[in-house]
Amino acid sequence: EMEWAPSCFYFLKSEVFRKTGGHDEKIFIYMDDVEWCKRIHDAGYKLFFTPSFTSVHLCGASTVNKGIDGWRLSQQVAGIKYYQEKHHPRTAKLISMLLSIGLTLRSILYLFSGNTTTARYYIQSRSASL
Repeated sequence: EMEWAPSCFYFLKSEVFRKTGGHDEKIFIYMDDVEWCKRIHDAGYKLFFTPSFTSVHLCGASTVNKGIDGWRLSQQVAGIKYYQEKHHPRTAKLISMLLSIGLTLRSILYLFSGNTTTARYYIQSRSASL
């Protein structure tokens, strides 16, 4: 039994899909699987790893770059923020503040290492966390 699984491959009953509604369309990419797994658990279902099933996940195939870029980073931040607001509204502002602090610190570290492009991505993504 597991709490979360990446949604590159799920084998589930149609009843689970109907009752939970599948992926939340407000989360385009990143955090969508975490959010859906939460709703699956909240609906009373359990997730299991079944080693008899296999699939191939083309990690990163949904995005053009493999490295950090502004779009992917902002999607991750937006996904975290949306998840918190939807499922944990009482702590959402605290999480947004902590995200902002973390993104700022990472930006500073990248700036000092000479990687100004990545530093800029973190600063730009910071606005999504506020």
